[in-house]
Amino acid sequence: MLCGASNPHMNSTSPQDSNANECESPRGRPGFPTIITGALALLLAAVLTFAIRTNDLLPFEKAVSDWMAANSGWVGEALAESLDLISDDDVAPFVFIGALLVTWALVGRYQAVFLGFAGLLTAATKLTDLADRPRPDADGGWTSAVTGDGGFPSQHVIYAILIFGFLALYSWRHVSNPLLRFTLTGFFTLIVATMGVARIIDGEHWPADAVGGYLIGGAAFLALHWLYPRLHVWLERLSPILFWLATGRRITKRTNRVGQAQQRHPVVPTHSP
Repeated sequence: MLCGASNPHMNSTSPQDSNANECESPRGRPGFPTIITGALALLLAAVLTFAIRTNDLLPFEKAVSDWMAANSGWVGEALAESLDLISDDDVAPFVFIGALLVTWALVGRYQAVFLGFAGLLTAATKLTDLADRPRPDADGGWTSAVTGDGGFPSQHVIYAILIFGFLALYSWRHVSNPLLRFTLTGFFTLIVATMGVARIIDGEHWPADAVGGYLIGGAAFLALHWLYPRLHVWLERLSPILFWLATGRRITKRTNRVGQAQQRHPVVPTHSP
């Protein structure tokens, strides 16, 4: 079911395989439009950051927060509680480690390493606040900001985009069973899409916090998505040790020849039987 794992229903692709299957086809690798979209997202995030630094609350935020809290119903509350559980500071590390282990076992070392890199970027968002912006209080009101625990951008949204976004990408690219592929991809995408809504319903963030998380997290995801099919090629040229650490494969004369041919058409390595 996963392309590249040891299963009769799974295919295999490696840096040494010149006949890469469709799961890792270089024809689908992101290019210039991805960079432009990511740059636009960063620009919008910068504009939003400037706007909230010069205002307490944006005109629509209080009304939107109150409306979402009042009309979420039991479905919204259950969604908020479920997503809060998997993104809680005490639970999220275990979810992340589990995702790394499953990815390594079923897809490959390179994909797990890349997911780990995305996780490091998620952790980096905790180092600083882009704005001294407090979270809503228990009554949905404005309080004083606490440095290091600010609400902008939503770290939970960034976490969802970078971790579950890549799990959705891996599911789409590596799961060969159509039903399972659509189910897993849809499930992980749903987590990404609803995390911001859940944080607002839960009273943990203002709407602009969630939007900022989507803009910054989306830009980071697009940058990593662009880097994903290219990094292992650069590592192969830079250092055999780094290439082995990232992919689990040693460079031979044949892989060197294949690597040179892949400089223009990189193929991402996956787990082989």
